[in-house]
Amino acid sequence: MPPVALDKTVVAVTVPVQSYSATDGNPTSASDPNAVFFYYIADVEGYTFHGSKKLNTKNNNTILDSGTTLNYLPSAVAEAYNAQFVPKATLNEELGLHFVDCDAKVPPFSVKLGGKSFPIDARDQILLGGTGDDGKPICISGTQSGGEDTPENVFILGDVFLHNVVSTFNVKANEMTVTRRKKY
Repeated sequence: MPPVALDKTVVAVTVPVQSYSATDGNPTSASDPNAVFFYYIADVEGYTFHGSKKLNTKNNNTILDSGTTLNYLPSAVAEAYNAQFVPKATLNEELGLHFVDCDAKVPPFSVKLGGKSFPIDARDQILLGGTGDDGKPICISGTQSGGEDTPENVFILGDVFLHNVVSTFNVKANEMTVTRRKKY
């Protein structure tokens, strides 16, 4: 497997990781020798896309999870972003998914961590979800609602985001480094 190509204008940031216990789901200090961690969370400082300056989030606890395909963000963020597709994404409330035209114009989207912005390639924001009864492809947005923006909720940046960065976790130092990949 060839090495991952990094952006020539390397953008990287190291941020502290907030750990949540596997036993009770509560925040736990990494310095606790008895701690068993289920997942690691970073504070996302913001999401940048047209109209995003109007959005303020209360909770930025976000898992970077290679086991999740989509990004699951606060509902207000996901809804505002999906309204920027041309044509606009539509929410199927029964399935809880934003569907998009497979050839839609994708609005730019960036995630801000540690004072640095990490753009998501437009090709990662439209995913093939299957085919309809008519044999035509059905596509979904890579950015979906992860629920209400409440202090106890945790959001996810999945493969849609992680395709665009190299993430390195240093569990002993309780930090992660995110480095922008070269566009593919």
